Amino acid sequence: MAVDAARLEELAQAFEIFSEYDAAGTSPLYERLAMAVSADEQLLGLAAEARFAPIPNLFFAAVHLRLFEVPDDPLARYYRSLSGEATLAPDGDELPGLLRAFCMRERGALVETLHRRRVQTNEPRRSIYLLLLLAAVQRLHPDRPLALVEVGSSAGLNLQFDRYAYDLAGQKLGPAGSEVTLKCEIVGPPPPMPTEIPRLADRAGIDLHPLDVGDESDVAWLRALTWPDHGERRRVLDKAITIAQEEPPEVMEGDALDLLPAVIHGMPRDAWTCVFDSFSLSHFDGSQRARFASILQELAHQRPIAWISAEANGVVMAAPRRPSDGPHQRGSFFGVLGLIHFGPRGSVELPLGYGDGHARWVEWLNPDV
Repeated sequence: MAVDAARLEELAQAFEIFSEYDAAGTSPLYERLAMAVSADEQLLGLAAEARFAPIPNLFFAAVHLRLFEVPDDPLARYYRSLSGEATLAPDGDELPGLLRAFCMRERGALVETLHRRRVQTNEPRRSIYLLLLLAAVQRLHPDRPLALVEVGSSAGLNLQFDRYAYDLAGQKLGPAGSEVTLKCEIVGPPPPMPTEIPRLADRAGIDLHPLDVGDESDVAWLRALTWPDHGERRRVLDKAITIAQEEPPEVMEGDALDLLPAVIHGMPRDAWTCVFDSFSLSHFDGSQRARFASILQELAHQRPIAWISAEANGVVMAAPRRPSDGPHQRGSFFGVLGLIHFGPRGSVELPLGYGDGHARWVEWLNPDV
């Protein structure tokens, strides 16, 4: 497929941004490979086959998936997920050429994935954000039960947040025997911590195309979406999948803009229904986000609703300031942890904290909530 120069330039910029803001400081391999793709017309032409954004994430996940199927390729020596301790440092001069050779040789399989799959990263560590946000709603409304609706659930691993253990700011929560213990760096004063994990009256997930933890190809895709040099994320994901396979979460298939009213009406009427999204509304355009908010505002005339989110800066709400300086390049890519209260007279936005897409760190903004 011929790709015009303007499209190639657009894609080159997307891979440069991915290298400089998403991968920098967290994935040396993807940082290097993304810059290589941005300067290679053949690879950009292949990336143009992707049918869903964000294209760099989808492209690298497709490559990762195919490498799992052909692990003897020389490119695999640079992937810690395949070569373990024998992984080569991503500064070798041969690396860009190995990527190009692999992609041209495996082009058919890669195109099939780029046409069929979406970026549906299911990061169990984002359950840390969900825990903190649900606890904030519970502190504000201690006399009400909580219900949860997650939008963009993927395989629903965050819906089982209360089956994980947590070790945050010296406080341990959750089932002692859980195979998953979630930790992250706390920047600055710790957030207000619950004394126990919030209990839910009901829960449900919504996704356009849910991934099935009982399907080997879907599980392989979840693993491919996890960056190859993120070993701890991989270990947590595998354990969370095992937990989900014992009792699969309920994730409804369909467009959230169509399903939200019925799903929320199915929740207990006296509960604060908490609608949660984590780095998923970036897949909505501006008009869809506006409609999403309008649906919640309309439903709030009939029942109590809180919108809790962890989204990139500006997707749901804008950050009141930049995150504090420190490791992990907090000043570049970060998410805003927010709470929006809906009522008959409108809504109130409360930016509560910052964190990154993989929940490696959190900085709490509001010690009173």
